Amino acid sequence: MNEDVIPLVVLPLIVIGVTAIITLPWLLRTKERFKAHETLRYLIDKGQTPPAELLAGLIEQPKLRRPGERDLRASVFWLSVAIGICTLGSSIAWVSDPGGNGWVIAPGLSAFPASIGLGYLLLWWLNRSKQQS
Repeated sequence: MNEDVIPLVVLPLIVIGVTAIITLPWLLRTKERFKAHETLRYLIDKGQTPPAELLAGLIEQPKLRRPGERDLRASVFWLSVAIGICTLGSSIAWVSDPGGNGWVIAPGLSAFPASIGLGYLLLWWLNRSKQQS
């Protein structure tokens, strides 16, 4: 395979993969809620009383989490993004130019999400200290 074609193939695959990871759970939840609404509409049209489980399933209860748990999750997410950018960028640079210094750019690009992740980690640590006292 020609070396100029590799980024043209890899980058769209990455974009499609990330898009699928983000949209697929949302699409499945939407489809499930749509089926529940169709069932509810059918029951009302037939004059039957809908079961309480069906109505309870349509009303989402907010998930109660500890305040710092969200910060820890965001920290893990952003640090994972930084590691992924660094690894992917270094790999692409190494494959396209094995002897060059292109691999140095990837850690620079991953510094931004890494700093966000470290900031969230610091917030989680500070909130954890406040909750223990």
